[in-house]
Amino acid sequence: MKQLNKLVLITIVILLSQTLFSQENKRLDSLLNLVKLQKDTMLVNTYIGIGKEYENLDFEKAKAYYQKASEASEKSSFFKGQVIAMVSQTGILNIQGKFDDSNAINKKVLQVAMQSKNVDLIAKAYNALGTSLRYSGKQEEGLNMYLEALKYAEKSNNKKYLCTLNSNISGVYFDLGQYDKSLKHLSVSEKVARENQFDVELTYALSNKAISQLEIFKLKEAEITLNEALLLSKKINNDYLYLANLINMSNLKMREYKFEELKKLGDESLEYAQRLGSPEAISMAQTSLGLYYLHQKQYALAQKYGVDGLKSAQDGKYTAKILDAYELLSNVSLAKQDMDGFVNYSIKRDSLESVVNQEKIAQKVEELNLKYETEKKEQQILLQKEKLGKRNIMITVLLVALTGLLIIGLLYFNYYRLKQINQNQKIKQLETDKQLLVTESVIKGEEQERTRLAKDLHDGLGGMLSGIKYSLHHMKGNLIMTPENATAFERSLDMLDSSIQEMRRVAHNMMPEALVKFGLDAALRDFCNDIHQSGKMNVIYQSLGLEGNYLEQSKSITVYRIIQELVNNALKHSGATETLVQVSLTDENLSITVEDNGNGFDVHTLQNVKGMGWSNIQNRVDFLKGTIDVHTKKEEGTSVLIEIKLAH
Repeated sequence: MKQLNKLVLITIVILLSQTLFSQENKRLDSLLNLVKLQKDTMLVNTYIGIGKEYENLDFEKAKAYYQKASEASEKSSFFKGQVIAMVSQTGILNIQGKFDDSNAINKKVLQVAMQSKNVDLIAKAYNALGTSLRYSGKQEEGLNMYLEALKYAEKSNNKKYLCTLNSNISGVYFDLGQYDKSLKHLSVSEKVARENQFDVELTYALSNKAISQLEIFKLKEAEITLNEALLLSKKINNDYLYLANLINMSNLKMREYKFEELKKLGDESLEYAQRLGSPEAISMAQTSLGLYYLHQKQYALAQKYGVDGLKSAQDGKYTAKILDAYELLSNVSLAKQDMDGFVNYSIKRDSLESVVNQEKIAQKVEELNLKYETEKKEQQILLQKEKLGKRNIMITVLLVALTGLLIIGLLYFNYYRLKQINQNQKIKQLETDKQLLVTESVIKGEEQERTRLAKDLHDGLGGMLSGIKYSLHHMKGNLIMTPENATAFERSLDMLDSSIQEMRRVAHNMMPEALVKFGLDAALRDFCNDIHQSGKMNVIYQSLGLEGNYLEQSKSITVYRIIQELVNNALKHSGATETLVQVSLTDENLSITVEDNGNGFDVHTLQNVKGMGWSNIQNRVDFLKGTIDVHTKKEEGTSVLIEIKLAH
């Protein structure tokens, strides 16, 4: 099921870069009446306006009016109108999955734009070609076209194009799994759009931003981004973007296991997708509803939506969506204990995956064959020329021999280098394993020593101090003292009480009693409450999935120490007045977040920190085979995210 979610998430990017030149809504009847009165460029603009109006009503009529606008522009050499009309036409073809047709038209668009020598039009043409190439699976070629478009947009300093292109470039990096680069370009697009109040471009940027946030599991941030994107989609009256954000929100609710909300979103997505006539979006909505009914154990409805989703995907020839539908149907069959259906759909899914992989291999082989044939023809021409004289023949033989020796030498050198790299990697792995073993031993030894000291303090010294206190209280009633001595005696008893309390506090910090007796959740809650009640800092503690789940004691102690160190750092060094501690346990994954509103710092300074605090945190995270991510800026607080896979 996780694989299905990921495919839905990645493919939805297709819906996010359409209708680049949307205008404010005008009444369709008025535009149709204007056609009878206008000529030349005004007529072209009216045709384009009618096409825009029909995009939300009828794709085929919209394409027909764009075609009329293109033909009228070509007759009057109106380059701008021709480019906009053809690009709008290819936007619809992309939504319909007709990428070959879109590519062919966009190549002609680029020729027209180059002929115009207008940098804005050239930027539009490169952008449109990049989009159609990207959707047809040619990611690298699409990225190159986007980068060319960006050069021309920067020359003209067209803010809207800069927003659109950075958003589209981010989409390619997302497809390639380079989420950091994707978010970097989105931040540029979002910033420019907000500064210039470009609602359309801001909606695209937020839509793509939400997808990247979903992929790196920043679910809270993704929900905030999606809600804003949905409102903007309604504001700009763009049904395609609204549909895309609906499907993204469905994916979010699926990840959060909020299936009732998923049902509502799925129904609305399906209604929009069917009205807009997008087979891919229809398939995605149907598959999403199938997942809902599977979770509700309504297997008949889950089967129905799975079959409908499969048919929609097959009609549009969307391979990724076909695989999603097969995955859903195999899971439904398994839930119904229909083993024949489970085996049937599983075989179909595996067979299709195999075909896809074979096609990729065949394409690569074809490229290699083409390269080989080209080189072979060049070699034959060369040999024919060299046959003109014996001297040339001898030179050719020598060159071939030398080339062979060089190839053998290069192969041997490559083999030796790879062998050396493998050996170095093994050595590094052994060193890493050794370091982890040392870290584990140090941490376990440290906790054992803490436990022993805590027990000695509590049971040994604590008992002795309590005994002394009892004796002094007993003596107090049998002694006759002056008022001054009585006051000094009472002060000594108060100091003894304070010493006992401080000793107990130290013993508790060394090994919290609640951690041993009641588990990690109770110990962390007590720790945060103690600091909160002391008035030194407001500490909010939240947990999910920890209650009733008892981790292995060594891991519980290590997690406790990590959070203890992070909160103490915020208390001592950050100047924070409020700290949030969140711990979540789901599917053997433990997530820890500690955020404060303190002064923040330059994150690069952590590489040169010499104190024990951060080193202890890093060593404990390494011991648990986790990852740590720090986000901080001066005067903006600090957020530390730690992810630990407890299955390891």
